[in-house]
Amino acid sequence: MKNEKIIRGNTTGNIVGGRAFVAKQDEWLYFRGDGDYLYKMREDCSDIQQLNDDFTFYINVLGDWVYYNGKTKQNEWKLHRIRLDGTDKQALCDDDASSLNVIKTQDGEWIYYCGPKCNLYKIRTDGTEREKLNDDSCACLNVTGDAEDLWIYYRVSIGDWDYKGDDNYNIYKIRTDGSQRQKLNDEESHFINVENGWIYFKNAKENGNLYKMRTDGTQKQKLNDDNCMFINAEGDWIYYQNYDKYSSQRSLFRMRTDGSDRECLDNVFADEINVIGEWIYYRYAFDRFRIHKDGSDGLNKRQALNSVNRFVIPMVRESIKRTENDLRSWNGEIK
Repeated sequence: MKNEKIIRGNTTGNIVGGRAFVAKQDEWLYFRGDGDYLYKMREDCSDIQQLNDDFTFYINVLGDWVYYNGKTKQNEWKLHRIRLDGTDKQALCDDDASSLNVIKTQDGEWIYYCGPKCNLYKIRTDGTEREKLNDDSCACLNVTGDAEDLWIYYRVSIGDWDYKGDDNYNIYKIRTDGSQRQKLNDEESHFINVENGWIYFKNAKENGNLYKMRTDGTQKQKLNDDNCMFINAEGDWIYYQNYDKYSSQRSLFRMRTDGSDRECLDNVFADEINVIGEWIYYRYAFDRFRIHKDGSDGLNKRQALNSVNRFVIPMVRESIKRTENDLRSWNGEIK
């Protein structure tokens, strides 16, 4: 069928901007909670259940399974899946798999991810037909498009291995069979998001400002003057962390995809920004919070996922005794 939509295990914005620490299916939220383990709870924050004892990242939920990259008690990172009730945990392969995109089309169910040396791989959701797709060191995977016009967008980067290319941090796209590799820009790009025919990215050489361009690399535009981190484009809005290098203040902002209606939603070090339904979920130091994505909560009125995995309100910023050294960041340095 032409223009058939794909079914996703999580959004590309959550995967890139938030390491997908929360996903939703029906009335259930699946999230990384205490101990970095996998939990689920109802959207009203009731009936909380622990599902595993692995360090859990890049959560995708598709059908009867939760897919994730997990570090086991044996200190091994592997691509896993587990039933929605926490039973029947399976290691699908031995790869330390990041940027998981779990996709269902008429061709079946596939997982696309950055595997060994951050090369691009795909594998069936039952662990079969694992295939390497390129030799680039990749980050920020966005698998998107219609079912019959599917592309993988990613950023090339230098890792710890012997990379000899001259296109560090540029954006590329490639077909899901590894063909038609195309370079799209020359900018040092971070936190790339593909949404509704546009690619949004942090331009690190231009003070970390937010830019957008078409998915063919044309019509490049600057959207703001902020130093942007943890970008998550969703619908008509872009959510991001704004880093003020003069005050060292990091705040949660949103603006429209044309750069208008910029506003601060919370004065907090908001890392790992995820957008689910009417909520923004984010990490501050080692704790996780949520606020309404329209900012109706008001500043410093965030709901906190606390040590017993219950949302409580309010949690004022001054009550959290963390330092900036507690924060972990990825996908680009603060410039």
